[in-house]
Amino acid sequence: MEKGKDAPFAARRLRINISAVFVETQRAGCIPLGHNPAIVSRKPFTYVSTERLTLEEFLGIFRAAKYVAPDYFQVALLLALVTGQRPSDLCKMNRSDVKAGFLHIKQFKTGERIALPLGLTLEAISTSLEDVLSICEDQGPLIQSRGKQVNIWTLSRWFRICRMQAGVTAINGTPPTFREQ
Repeated sequence: MEKGKDAPFAARRLRINISAVFVETQRAGCIPLGHNPAIVSRKPFTYVSTERLTLEEFLGIFRAAKYVAPDYFQVALLLALVTGQRPSDLCKMNRSDVKAGFLHIKQFKTGERIALPLGLTLEAISTSLEDVLSICEDQGPLIQSRGKQVNIWTLSRWFRICRMQAGVTAINGTPPTFREQ
């Protein structure tokens, strides 16, 4: 069994760690400088198995969420679609982030700060950011369950359940995921 084919991320991490061990042994003088067998090993290739949802697939998942998921999950789906933000950013959104007609977001992955106008409208579903925010709770996090902020794992779990309920799979047979891009 080849580690690179079965677990490419683990194989990449293993290669990096082994290379670091050889660098440290060179610094300690245990092996000659420039002797690092990990560098000559083949880098594992990672296949990307994610793809974009069509609007019809999204709407199927959204309809399934009405029957199988908690109410906050439909709000999360709408926020994701209208704002185009990652799940980690959706989970951090708070009512206090809405100021002077804008939703202010500090993106988790990049650290970038953006301000989306509340009038931002997605014509495909005739919904604005202001419309989505109007169905959120009055205080605290925009997406919450029983008064608590929802985490990314919960969103991913409900996305998987609703996607399966809607019968949405990718062209190559693997299901799309609601995760960081």
